[in-house]
Amino acid sequence: MMTNEEKRERNRREFPGVTSIVDQFTVVFGSVKVLHATENGKEIGKAPTFDGLDVDQLLRLDNWRSNRK
Repeated sequence: MMTNEEKRERNRREFPGVTSIVDQFTVVFGSVKVLHATENGKEIGKAPTFDGLDVDQLLRLDNWRSNRK
């Protein structure tokens, strides 16, 4: 089983962009917690459910309707 420090170092290696942003937020806001992140095809945490409008889906539907005319 990995220690917290080992997990932290793994996350820093696998998510360098996210790590950079988290470091910047920490300087300004203090301690932050990442709930979900995706970078370079890797994912950590659980993606929140989305209850709003899916704009990409709406555009696909609009294109589908336009092409049927």
